[in-house]
Amino acid sequence: MSIPGQYEPPVDAAQRRSEPPVICYDVDQLPDCDMQLYQQARENMDKVSELRVEPRDGETFEVPAGYF
Repeated sequence: MSIPGQYEPPVDAAQRRSEPPVICYDVDQLPDCDMQLYQQARENMDKVSELRVEPRDGETFEVPAGYF
């Protein structure tokens, strides 16, 4: 997360923000997702935390074993 006032944006910041995202992989190559499996798991899940990451920012988080 960026903190306002700690740096000056680059002169081409508006152009950078207007560019489309770069896709690093072909989505057709991704494995199929078993949505029924995830839906069954969600029925008894409890949300333990939430993390929001702003566009063009980055963040990391840890997921304990057995969580998803």
